[in-house]
Amino acid sequence: MSILWWLSSGPLGDPHASLLRAFLHNIAHVVAYAAMAAMAVLALCGLARPAVRNRLAAVALASGYGAVDELHQRMVPGRYAAWSDFGSDCFGALFGVAIVILLRQGEHAVRWPAFTALTLGIGCSVLGTFTSW
Repeated sequence: MSILWWLSSGPLGDPHASLLRAFLHNIAHVVAYAAMAAMAVLALCGLARPAVRNRLAAVALASGYGAVDELHQRMVPGRYAAWSDFGSDCFGALFGVAIVILLRQGEHAVRWPAFTALTLGIGCSVLGTFTSW
């Protein structure tokens, strides 16, 4: 969390960067918050199968931190808060928890929640790349 805070405390960089660079920046939100939520659910559950309340707590923790980080960026010169970033954070958190569940359940896992969360996270990243949403 402290690394994300540090990264969001500096200027965004070249506003005329390539579309690929902007898209990779937006995808980084999905990856970072997926990792945060996955680590949170593992910390809450250890090696046991994650209970629903622990899954929700991990998603809430990562998404809540995403909201705080977006508010923080509003105060940083050269940065701005974006709904698409927050959406990418939330869907990344869902994806991280879904991946932990998939890995725990093995071949009997239901795969559509992870696929849906990843698809929505990428969708928010595309929105953030091509719009000012």
